[in-house]
Amino acid sequence: MPPALYLVRHGHIDAAHIFVGQTDVPLSETGRYQARSLQRELARKPITIVWTSPLARCRETARLILSEHRTACPLITLDAFKEISLGTWEGKEKSWVREHDADAWRRRGENFFSTPPPGGESLSDLANRVLPAFLLLCETARHHEATLLVAHHSVNQAILAYVLALPPEDALRISQPYGALTRIDLSFLLQ
Repeated sequence: MPPALYLVRHGHIDAAHIFVGQTDVPLSETGRYQARSLQRELARKPITIVWTSPLARCRETARLILSEHRTACPLITLDAFKEISLGTWEGKEKSWVREHDADAWRRRGENFFSTPPPGGESLSDLANRVLPAFLLLCETARHHEATLLVAHHSVNQAILAYVLALPPEDALRISQPYGALTRIDLSFLLQ
């Protein structure tokens, strides 16, 4: 059986009206519930190694998933799996940014994939950061029956676009709600 990757988006956070990006916020109670649900779903999977973003919402999701796992797993935290940097917009309300940084808001809206917010990353920049780390993870996963990666919305979209051989700008069409779980067959590693 080829190695498997269980790709998880962290659980829910309370940040509906603000730009979060790389701001380190904890899971909400709903997010903890989602992580415990993932724990039950993944408890019998042969996961032997875990990768995660260093942000608290991912580390906590991973910890809750592994809380009753049958074997101890090494946990590898990698900065490359952080969420997209939203630069000066982080922590600001979306309505405030639309009103007070209207030109940058408009420019980003015209070319969402290639235009970063001021001081931040574009989705293209994010993909260029994430994909080398994902390939490193895949090389390591070759030696494990199952690997878990807990990351973020945009990170997971970039990975899934790559795996599905979609043009990188099509990553935006891939749904990754809070607590999303995607199983990826890594048989392409064996080719």
